[in-house]
Amino acid sequence: MIRMTPLTGQKKWRVPLTDRPIWSAMLTTGGGILFTGKEIGEFIALDIESGQQVWQFQTGSGINAMPITYTHNGRQYVTVLSGIGGLWSNAAREQLKDKVRFTREAIAERAHIRELVRQARELLLQIE
Repeated sequence: MIRMTPLTGQKKWRVPLTDRPIWSAMLTTGGGILFTGKEIGEFIALDIESGQQVWQFQTGSGINAMPITYTHNGRQYVTVLSGIGGLWSNAAREQLKDKVRFTREAIAERAHIRELVRQARELLLQIE
């Protein structure tokens, strides 16, 4: 992923996202955060000025959709559709086995999910 100035073509930064193809679109907020998703299920946020990853969330399945943002009761939210599965999931099963857990028991064991949600809320508050 490359950020450049459209009028000059000058590169600002480059972030290699080469572990799998990126089929997800990118969304940039007015607060300077860029959201995109990876085929291995990571929904990530990058600082638009530096290109540094500031947040991520493992969705449990690949992402190939456009992130969207919306406001409800004065708060801004971001969401993305996750759920490629099927043939791609079977083809990438070996690579995904340590990154994605599909059972309810495994998801319940992830106590850090609440912490990730809290971090996402804080990030969204910063965007506002």
